[in-house]
Amino acid sequence: MSHWDPALRSVREAANGIYGPRSFVGYLQEIGQDSSQYRTATELSIDTRPELASRLDDNDTMVLRLGRATDGPGTQFALVHVPDHLDDFFIDEREFPPVDREILDYSEGGDDTLALGQDVQDMLEVYRSLPTFSETGFVNFALSTGLLSRALGLDSDRIGTAPTTVASTFEFEFEPHPDRPTVLHHDDGQIEIDALVMTRRNGERILFVIEAKCGGRHELAKHKLGYPALAAETSLSLDVDRVVPVYLRARPVKEGVRYSIYECSGLPMGEERPCLAKLHVIDDSHYEVRL
Repeated sequence: MSHWDPALRSVREAANGIYGPRSFVGYLQEIGQDSSQYRTATELSIDTRPELASRLDDNDTMVLRLGRATDGPGTQFALVHVPDHLDDFFIDEREFPPVDREILDYSEGGDDTLALGQDVQDMLEVYRSLPTFSETGFVNFALSTGLLSRALGLDSDRIGTAPTTVASTFEFEFEPHPDRPTVLHHDDGQIEIDALVMTRRNGERILFVIEAKCGGRHELAKHKLGYPALAAETSLSLDVDRVVPVYLRARPVKEGVRYSIYECSGLPMGEERPCLAKLHVIDDSHYEVRL
């Protein structure tokens, strides 16, 4: 028996297909489980499809972390039951094969290196000396060399300033799925944003909200992009034309780094309620950067 079984029985019987929001600790205590035996982050903070509990996956049910609980201690969560539509909560990178991967030669003396300014060429020496990149390093490299500008079609050839990272608490509302149009409230919960970049494209003032991951391709949970985008759009006092979520995947290879950059649709605001599952990839670019 799984600790998720009582909630799964309830969510299948619920007219709106949603269980919660509930305090996770309170839920465990109610079903007679020792809450100290469970790690809230592991149970609720699902970044990729394999991290979703198998019992939830088998029952087409997504778990969403929703910030500070209002009915008990700790963090609250909701389960969303979507028969045959669990895939709608994930971006599956396998749907975007890198068949047209562009090669960029940033090796010492390489053609693409020589086209860069001297300050960027000097910085490339630092990158070449590193044994590995952090996620922040992958983002900074893509910005400073102009890789991100190329992928997103920005007005500037490159962005020389370091991006802003965010780790704070935010409140916002959204609907989880078109078939489940119930408003969920993320209440004063921790959100981490890998990079915020303010720039222009076709004259528009755009805030790019970047989620960066290292390693092989995954099925990324859409809330990893949707939550930061909603936090930026509803809580930051910025005068922008649009907020655009971007998913950046980088993987070291023998001669350098392979990048996949996915521009995603925004979550509509105003009169239309933002819907998490409607977030989707609208453009993808793939590169091999040789160092």
